[in-house]
Amino acid sequence: MKINDAIKYFGNQSQLAKSINIDRQEVNRWVQRGYIPYNKQIIIEKESNNVLKRDNKKTALKRERFNMHVPKNSIFNKDEDEIISLYDNGVKITDIHKKFNYGKYHTLRKFILKRVELRKMKAVTR
Repeated sequence: MKINDAIKYFGNQSQLAKSINIDRQEVNRWVQRGYIPYNKQIIIEKESNNVLKRDNKKTALKRERFNMHVPKNSIFNKDEDEIISLYDNGVKITDIHKKFNYGKYHTLRKFILKRVELRKMKAVTR
């Protein structure tokens, strides 16, 4: 289920939020993330009388799990391609961290592992 389709069906973010008993700010977070959590998709599907269809459960939960820890506005985004390229070429995360010299090591490690997993997932679904 696409967030824009749900907003369009209900009229706006506020109406969508009211119809499923949540804060408008939560809907706004969905817009920023680019997806609706699966458990909310189920509720929206019922509220729309099955006009809006939820995503495949397995795909939706994978997307949520992989997007959970790395926000879209991560400090590493500007160098993502170079960071992942170095990692793919066997450069250790500690060496990548030294090269870029910003952010915390554990944050960089999470960023790399999540991005690599997301890229694998995208490759499989194509």
